[in-house]
Amino acid sequence: DKLGPTERAIVRRTHFATREDALAYWSAKPFFQRFHPKTFRSYVKHGLTYTDEGLELAISRDFEVSVFRTILTDKPEGFKDLKGALIFGNQSELFWKSDARWWRKAAPGMEMISFEGGHLFPLEQPNETVKLLRELL
Repeated sequence: DKLGPTERAIVRRTHFATREDALAYWSAKPFFQRFHPKTFRSYVKHGLTYTDEGLELAISRDFEVSVFRTILTDKPEGFKDLKGALIFGNQSELFWKSDARWWRKAAPGMEMISFEGGHLFPLEQPNETVKLLRELL
């Protein structure tokens, strides 16, 4: 659980009394401070669901932890022949230079594109992300 974001996900706050409480809580977190204001409001609006106790994360902490605990160690057949683009935030805490090297070796047909921002760069720069995706398509 020390690898990647798993450790933080395990202790992530999951419940809030109101959306305003979630907005105030997340606004103080450095991870969210780079978000575009509009996408941040959408994250608060759509990232929480109502329960009997108030609001909880729409994607459960347990599911998020299970995703983070899943590491690609065996490449499926044909992986080396993948073609496409892998876009990563150049300030990402989760995608390291060693990851880029691994991808270049494991799937040489993948174009590696460094994008300004962190792990969730599409939420930080939504308009620029759309522009890049349109160029790639």
